[in-house]
Amino acid sequence: MTFPSGLSGSYGSAGTVPTAGATCAIQQNGAAIGTMAFAAGAAPASFTMASATTFIAGDVLTIAAPATPDATLANLAWTLSGTL
Repeated sequence: MTFPSGLSGSYGSAGTVPTAGATCAIQQNGAAIGTMAFAAGAAPASFTMASATTFIAGDVLTIAAPATPDATLANLAWTLSGTL
């Protein structure tokens, strides 16, 4: 699976918006490869990924919460778009 630069075509939303901005790390095998960010008071997420990233069998994709979570941010959903 290859995720495009900038994670174009991906979508994220918060059912309960954050009071302050919140950024989640997107990781491949524990190493940061991008972010999913929620602006203060906004439901949709914005994504960053510096370059296209390929996952092979056995790789682990993790979305890690911020070290200091926003107390109001809740009910997150996301779809990451990539190609096989």
